[in-house]
Amino acid sequence: MNHLANITLKELKDLFTPSAVATLFVLVVVFASLGTALRGADEGYSEDEDFGVAYAGDPDGRIAAGGIEFTVRDMMVAGYIANHGGVTPEEARKHVIFTDASDEDGIFDWMEDNGMRYAVGAPDADRLRGGISKERMPFRTYYIFENGGILGSGNSSVPASIVAGASAYVSALLIKAGMGSDAPAAVRSPFYADNGDARTRVNGEAQDAEPGAIASALAKNSMVIPIIITFVIMMVGSMVISSIGSEKENKTLETLLTMPVRRTTVISGKLLAATLFGLFYGAVFMVGMKVYTNGIMDGSGDVDLASLGLSMGAGDWALLFILLFLAIFTALGICMILGAFTKNYKTAQTMTTPIAFLAFVPMIVFMITSWGALPGIARGIMFAIPFSHPMMAINNLMFGDYATVFAGIVYLTILDALLMYATVKIYKSDILVTGLSQSEGATRFGSVFAGKWRRGDEDR
Repeated sequence: MNHLANITLKELKDLFTPSAVATLFVLVVVFASLGTALRGADEGYSEDEDFGVAYAGDPDGRIAAGGIEFTVRDMMVAGYIANHGGVTPEEARKHVIFTDASDEDGIFDWMEDNGMRYAVGAPDADRLRGGISKERMPFRTYYIFENGGILGSGNSSVPASIVAGASAYVSALLIKAGMGSDAPAAVRSPFYADNGDARTRVNGEAQDAEPGAIASALAKNSMVIPIIITFVIMMVGSMVISSIGSEKENKTLETLLTMPVRRTTVISGKLLAATLFGLFYGAVFMVGMKVYTNGIMDGSGDVDLASLGLSMGAGDWALLFILLFLAIFTALGICMILGAFTKNYKTAQTMTTPIAFLAFVPMIVFMITSWGALPGIARGIMFAIPFSHPMMAINNLMFGDYATVFAGIVYLTILDALLMYATVKIYKSDILVTGLSQSEGATRFGSVFAGKWRRGDEDR
């Protein structure tokens, strides 16, 4: 075997460690589970939804106007079919639901009771009789904004598309009847959805905005955090684990461990310093990213989230930074444990993969959806990933989901305590100095926590 083959095999052996292979396997399982869960969420939002129509009259009553006859139900069903390709008239009739509620609060309450995101207010029977073929008539649009990110915000074009289909249905009747008019636009398009007069209920309050604009404004204000946290965790984690590998390679770790300082103090100092640096880095990066996103997403159509009740106070920001501190501490604790498997600076670089992917997965998830929109299995996975909690904090805080925020703080605090305990046990042994071979790694690593490792047990 030539020298090239020997060197290649040696390098592959160093890279394809059991821990690296196991990490990749776990990540594949996580990605597969998340993909299935998110596909389920997307399918849920893509299903044929119920569509509300507020109409003060009998939707099955015949209306004679402009030389034609029609029912409000038939024209709205026709609009629903036009917007939902492949839906049969029978299916469409099940999804087009009517209410005689006329006041705004009544319409919104009815929508929420029936789980609808969209509704329109149709002109009354007298207006239809007198206006057909003479004037274009507006349908007012109503939306329920859900805390669901891109997937859950809803498509603002749905009401307009359904109303356009209903308008085409009536227009075809008018044209078939040979209707002539001094207002040809009213014959070609009798109705339109007035999105400029849209009303959306957000956190229980009706607002003058459509959901697409609200979702865009939320993305502008919340997408920064997942990106920042991912970069901070990857950067600080890489620094810590590489430092351990470098100290092993340069034989400085032995000197540090033989100093007359409690090893708990050594661990605490390392973790606290790196965590505070990560917070500082994150704060600076947050300001820079905020300016950047304001520049690329600036527009006159921006929605003032504060006026919608979607803002964060000083207490909310404090909770966010607590979560950020705990998440960074978690990352560093994991890195210090992974450092036990490193022999030198080179192998340390490969150990940052699980940290990077565990940060990258929730970053992608929470840039397209929210905690409230995730199905059960995806929520379980996201909650278990410690870096998810600060990433979804802004969205949850804005919508008043403090239970999830405090649950995340408790979870991360317990996890950090366990990681701290594990790191102290490792530092009390000589594993960080000698490393773990592939053959005896599991046995020796387990013996640390069983109290059986014979060297370095004293808290020096």
